[in-house]
Amino acid sequence: LGSVALEADRNLLEQCRALNAIGVLAKVDQDPELLARRDELAGKIARQLPNNLNTVVPVSAGIRRALDRLLQSDAAGLARLMTLVRSIEPSMLEHVLAFIDLYRDPDLPCAVPLEEREALLGDMPWTVFTTITHTLADPAVDLEAAPNELAALAGFDRLKDVLERRFLRRGHYLRGHRILDDARKIVEEVKYTY
Repeated sequence: LGSVALEADRNLLEQCRALNAIGVLAKVDQDPELLARRDELAGKIARQLPNNLNTVVPVSAGIRRALDRLLQSDAAGLARLMTLVRSIEPSMLEHVLAFIDLYRDPDLPCAVPLEEREALLGDMPWTVFTTITHTLADPAVDLEAAPNELAALAGFDRLKDVLERRFLRRGHYLRGHRILDDARKIVEEVKYTY
């Protein structure tokens, strides 16, 4: 019976390792194709490492940081960026966002002057800026929905949910397993001591 229990303990621990491991696919904002396929690629990674990872969550810290800044002062930065982006004709916007050099071209015939475009970009990484700009240019996204759209792209709410489900809510189970493991060690110690 002892060897069966030890084998079961080992199996349980191996299962717990996989249940506890969460992968993070970071910097999904670095490439538009990666951003578009982030869920597919995260799923593929999780399927490739089933014994090591329970799940993989794609995230963009760059989008999250930019969104937090844009939401300051009652989302004034977000509203300003949305207004200016939508003042640019869609074909011109696509042209302007194709390359950072085009965006910074002082001779570009754009509704938003270079100084204003530079202020909008600020210190955001280019790919983060273009992702946010494309989202805000979508007429189906209003100012109220934009933060949720961008937060979903950033992925941190999803990561927080996974962490809560995998660790915080399972805390009682994990704590109980540790207590049982401690009790088993005491029984083994007592068995050989007395």
